[in-house]
This record gives sequence, C-alpha cells and structure tokens, in this order.
Amino acid sequence: MKKNRNIQTNRPSKGKALLCALLAVLFIISCSVTITLQYKGIYKRDLRALHIPEENRMTEAQVLRNYDVLISYLSIGGPKTLQFPDFSMSESGRAHFQEVRRIFFGFTWAALSVFVLLVPMLVFTIRKRAFLWLKYAGIITIGLPICLGIAFAAAWEQIFILFHRLVFDNDFWYFDPATDPVIEILPDTFFLHSAVFMMACICGAGVLCLLLYLILRKKRGQYHLPS
Repeated sequence: MKKNRNIQTNRPSKGKALLCALLAVLFIISCSVTITLQYKGIYKRDLRALHIPEENRMTEAQVLRNYDVLISYLSIGGPKTLQFPDFSMSESGRAHFQEVRRIFFGFTWAALSVFVLLVPMLVFTIRKRAFLWLKYAGIITIGLPICLGIAFAAAWEQIFILFHRLVFDNDFWYFDPATDPVIEILPDTFFLHSAVFMMACICGAGVLCLLLYLILRKKRGQYHLPS
C-alpha cells in the first residue's frame, strides 16, 4: 500500500494531462493537414471520377503536371515562385497561393515545433505511468471530426465559403476562370474529399490514442491507480 500511495502522489495532475493532450491534438491536426496535402491519391481518383481532363480539354498527364507544380510550391523545400506550365495566372491569384503557402508552412512547422515540446512531456508521463492524456487526446480527436463531418454533410458549400472568409482578409480566393484557369482543375468536390480524408486521419489518430490508453491502463493495473 505504501508503494501505491507514493506512485499516486507523484503522478502528474489532470491539468498537466490536459496540456499534454492539447499538444498531442495540435500535433495530430498539423500532421493530418500536411499528410492530406502530400497525399495525391485523392486527386488522382477525382481526376477520373469528376472527368477533370475532359472538362478542360487536357490530358491526364497535363492536369497532373500542373497539380504537382502547385503541391510542390505549397510544400517546404519547394520552389519559391509558382509558375504553371499550362495556365496563366493573375496577380490576385498569385497572391492567394502565396497566402495558402504560408498557411501550409505554418501547419508543417507547428507539427515539428509541437513534437519537440511533446516528447519530454510524453517521457515524463510514461515514467510516471500516467496515461490520462491519451484518453483526453482520443476523445477530442474523435469528437472533433464527428462534429465537423456532420457540419460538412449539412452545408459544405456554406462552410467552404465561411472558411475562406475567416482565414483570408481579401477576396483573392474567389477565382475567375478567365484569368486563373487553374481553378477549373480544382473543383469544390475535390476539396470536400480532401477535408473528409483529413478528418479520417484525425479520427484514426484519436482511436489509436484510446486503444493505447486502454492497453497501457490494463498493464498498469497491478498498481491499482485511478485512470
């Protein structure tokens, strides 16, 4: 009993567990955004399903070439200037993509920065056999996608517009196909599918957190400590 009491006294508080969980959630969201950007399977599927090449009188290779240029520009280590091989671009369109680039860079650097902060906290909680943060992180990262998924299903177009109005302080995101024809190969449905994939990544990470919590709590059962 004395050993159990000492272990419980040294366990991190619920406040520290919540802080660790929030850092984990931020890391998961940032990673999910970056993974969604880099995963080209969604676009390749929509390329055929939405008949994007036919609608734009282009070959699949041409469409993918321009898409690859855009993704490379939005990625850390990519070119500093955006130049589509088959599309012209207005100054407002260029400015919008610069803003989008900064946003994606922000998520990538956030993932790296939070990881640096998260590692020592994880080591500390593991040493203390305190895994409550996994439970909190799991609940948040499962609940968030479910709520957003319901909202997407109910009013995707309105949410899509609201998101752009909140994130951007201008109307550059409202592309005119006559001056920025690249928008024709980036239909709204593709962004919806990307959002669903991102939510699935977040939710999957949440399920993993809960499973780890249950497994580790079971292994810690011999101490008879509260969760």
